[in-house]
Amino acid sequence: MQINKFLLMSSGGRSGVTACDNIDENDENSENNENENKNKKKNKNKYKNNSQTGKMRTSVGCTSDYEKCVLDVRNVSKRYGHFFALKSVSFSVRAGESVAVLGPNGAGKTTLLKIIATLIKPSEGVVKLFGRDSSNADIRRRIGVVMHESFLYDELTVLENLKLYAKFFYINSEQVRRQQAEEEIEALVEILNLKRWLNVKAKLLSYGLRKRADIARALIHRPDLVILDEPFGGLDASSREILVEYFSKCSKTLILSSHSVEWARKVCERGIILERGAVKREMYLKRHSA
Repeated sequence: MQINKFLLMSSGGRSGVTACDNIDENDENSENNENENKNKKKNKNKYKNNSQTGKMRTSVGCTSDYEKCVLDVRNVSKRYGHFFALKSVSFSVRAGESVAVLGPNGAGKTTLLKIIATLIKPSEGVVKLFGRDSSNADIRRRIGVVMHESFLYDELTVLENLKLYAKFFYINSEQVRRQQAEEEIEALVEILNLKRWLNVKAKLLSYGLRKRADIARALIHRPDLVILDEPFGGLDASSREILVEYFSKCSKTLILSSHSVEWARKVCERGIILERGAVKREMYLKRHSA
């Protein structure tokens, strides 16, 4: 059986809504960075005041004294020949924060998430995860990734897939960690309502069931950062509600892509608007309780 790219890298080896409707275009200039050129001390005070008043936080990066930075994207571009899929994208995500990358099809959302997930490299710029370069093999063990393409093996059942990934992540760990992985499988199966399909091969699952199984696979090692590419796309109402309920309650740091503001705001606190590969602006997303 051929081991897929993400599984290999994680082990430490080498390796809808068009044009974002529901977004007020007249709000483009709100929360701009007019104070960007002030000194660092004033910037630090600004972040502190913003957290107390609920004012929008800008994408100039995390401040080490005030917040723990899980993800820091600095001037990231991705070029294919003469075409720029991403253009100088910069933003940061704090521990426990949930952020949606929003935009129409072709805006560069998937490309950005693949770079953050270390699946592809940027042409320019730097991505740091947990304060370290994203190319570091140990960093990959701390992220859970669900892209549009499934990382499940077709000929294995749901349970076999989950056990394979659990064994792979914990192969060099002590017995207690392996026991934790087994407990995590049981918990995720219950939360994501997968018990009836544990012995069904992945290739026989519906799109929604396979997506839920893929999310369980991505969470099996209790990652500190979860990356989801269009998690709600193509799902039935039941699967969507299950995912919304889980991610709106979990305390993990989350970054997801979506072209639907309606669904993203049910899970995420903050939105980053991409347009033609560039960050257009940021916005607050009202976080609903489940």
